Amino acid sequence: MNKPSIQYFVSYARANNVNKAKMVDSLNAHLALSKDFKFQRWQDSDIFMGDDWLEDIAEAVAVVDVGLMLLSPAFFASKTIREDELPGLLTKNLGVLPVLLEPLDFGTMDLGVFNKLQVFTLQGKAFSQMRGKAEQNKFVMELFKAITRKLQARVPVVVN
Repeated sequence: MNKPSIQYFVSYARANNVNKAKMVDSLNAHLALSKDFKFQRWQDSDIFMGDDWLEDIAEAVAVVDVGLMLLSPAFFASKTIREDELPGLLTKNLGVLPVLLEPLDFGTMDLGVFNKLQVFTLQGKAFSQMRGKAEQNKFVMELFKAITRKLQARVPVVVN
């Protein structure tokens, strides 16, 4: 089977790098095993020393298929995310994949468009609230399944 290629942009706040690394590294291992899609990740660590990082972000946002949005208070406080990443990522045909990395109160916080989008949690909890490797692994497995279901509904899979 010729699997469709899905390029995804990891949007996160640098302050959340530890939790982002734990979650995304594990998620990448799952995505690599997908039967239906070939995933290619772009994140800021792909920017080479000496490159214009704002230009590289703009180029990546222009070509990716979907944005993996790792939501946290620091995510919403980031000017780069608000001004340079979100506007382009929110217009993608495949949409965005919002994931609760750290707790947020959707009832009392102004989170812009994310107040009305379905956000991935595991039983209402953020990834940072998962205690121990087993809970973190379950969060990532369920996230992988949710991403796969969303993409299966939106991307035609070619069967040979």
